[in-house]
Amino acid sequence: SSSAMKRFVSQVAYVRQQDIFFNDLSVRDQLAYTAFLRLPQEWARQQKLDKVDNIIRLLRLTKVQNSPIGMLSGGERKRVNIGTELLTNPSCLLLDEPTSGLDSTNAVALVKILQNLARYQRKTVIVSIHQPSSGLFLSFDRLLMMASGNVVYFGTPQKSIPYLKDQGMACPEGYNLADHWMDLLVADNTDEVDEEANGTNPFLVTTTFDENDSPNQSEEGSNNDNDEENP
Repeated sequence: SSSAMKRFVSQVAYVRQQDIFFNDLSVRDQLAYTAFLRLPQEWARQQKLDKVDNIIRLLRLTKVQNSPIGMLSGGERKRVNIGTELLTNPSCLLLDEPTSGLDSTNAVALVKILQNLARYQRKTVIVSIHQPSSGLFLSFDRLLMMASGNVVYFGTPQKSIPYLKDQGMACPEGYNLADHWMDLLVADNTDEVDEEANGTNPFLVTTTFDENDSPNQSEEGSNNDNDEENP
């Protein structure tokens, strides 16, 4: 029903990949502006400003709260972007490649903040991520891998290692697991495949998957998902 859809939409927030702001506004001004527009009309002005203060502390923006957004680093801008969505206290947060354009240090720091939102604020955090480092890839609680619209794996990143090995497509020692997954998922039928090196055509990863064989199908899910097309 339309009412059920409205309730669902009110509980889901989407953080776009591009951070679009008025660069002359300070962090506090941007969040306050958003709060006055999106928080319930019956809330008092101070109640809305208190919410802004909470978001600033939660996302570690205190030191830059009075700085113009145009002067912020990429990681700080991304946190402001996340903050504008957290103001409405959604249950589920969807993020489109939040680490794109960030250096490794800022990417790790951002993912740690997302982990805290999932574990301590009890929010479901779903992330699509592009070219993660090995450490970043392994830090996610659940991993959803898809190819051609089909699910080829769902479980923890760590347990995808023996899963691939069982399928005859083990990740080479010292190779980035995320890159290995992508090498398998983007292969098509026209690719020249070294049968001896790969054990099988990587394209068959989309047809050999059985949901009952995937690890953690019955385990209690945690809140931080990595959607690799695609942590």
